[in-house]
Parts: sequence; C-alpha cells; structure tokens
Amino acid sequence: MNRSRTQGFTLIEAAVAIAVVAILSGIIVPLVVKNLQDSQIARAKNDVQVIAAAVASQLKDTGVRPQAAAGPGGANGSGQATWQSGGTAPLGGYAASAAANTFTNLFTAPTPALTAATANTLFGTTAGNEFSFKGPYLGSDVAIKTDPWGTAYVILGYNQTSQTNSGPIWIACAGPNKTILAANTTVAANVYPAVWTTTTTSADDIVVRVN
Repeated sequence: MNRSRTQGFTLIEAAVAIAVVAILSGIIVPLVVKNLQDSQIARAKNDVQVIAAAVASQLKDTGVRPQAAAGPGGANGSGQATWQSGGTAPLGGYAASAAANTFTNLFTAPTPALTAATANTLFGTTAGNEFSFKGPYLGSDVAIKTDPWGTAYVILGYNQTSQTNSGPIWIACAGPNKTILAANTTVAANVYPAVWTTTTTSADDIVVRVN
C-alpha cells in the first residue's frame, strides 16, 4: 500500500520549492525595480519638457526674462536668479535666490499672490502691450510638483540686476541622487554655462536648455 501524502512535503520537496521561489525572485525583482526606475526617469523627463515649454512661451510673450530683483522675493546684486517648484531644494551647491522664487509666483499669475500687474513688473513689461505676461503658463498643481524622488525642479539662468539677459536657461531635475553639480549652479561672468557639465556625482541630472 502506498504511503499517504497528506503528511506534507518531504524535506527534499520543500528544499526544491524554496529553490524555485528564490530563482524566480532573483529574476522578477530586478525587472520590477528597473521598470520602476525607468518610469521615474520617464516622468521626470516629461516634467522637465513641460516646464521648458512654459519658459519658452513666457519668453515669447514677454520678450524678456523675469527680473528677479523686481519680482517676488528677488534679491538685488550680482549672481544668478533661480526658481524652484515644490519639494526640497537639490543638493550640490544649489540655493534658491529667495524663498518666494517659486514656480507658482513665476508661472501662474494672475493669482492672489501675484496679480497680472505684478507679473508684468516682474518682466519689466506692461499689460496690453505687444509684449506682456499672458499666463498662466503652468497649472498650480504642476507648479508645486516635485520630481519622482521628492526633490524640487529648478530653473537656472534667469535675469537678475547685474546679470545679462542672454545665455542659456536650464531646467534641471537632480535625479535619483538628488544632487546637482555645483559647477552648474555657479555663474561665470553672470551667464550660466553653455554646456551642462556632469561628473560621476551628477551624471543622473535630467536637464533641458531653453534659449
């Protein structure tokens, strides 16, 4: 008479089952992680393109870059004017020009915080003229959006009092390591670098150039 199998797995059967599960996990888990990482990078690239389109539209409408010294929270003096979305500022030498230099203030006028008149002051333009602020250029929900890793998107290279109104504007995402290379946030001769420089510490930066 055959022995009943209701007593459970034998030791060999249990070992085989565990081995199969371990092998499948070793195959599936890396694929899941890679797909998650790829989707995060794809979302960040799309967000950066959307912000770049807003910057380009703003430049077309106003003909100039926003003057940070005249805008909300802008600081007088030399150096750069930088703006950021929601979330924590990236690491690596980045510092916002001022606490009020947010995408909400820059892109979503008219709002209670930034009227159309104030927006035109920000750009040195006049409402009703050929060149004037015709926003909003981003929805308020997009303006406060963080990247997939919880860090703020940033715009580098906007005009400030002693900065020229030329050179590239960079829209940057710090990427998974949440770090932007300090060299890319340092103004040389009051104009941001024409080429985005990466090293092993910032190779995952996601950037788009406007202008």
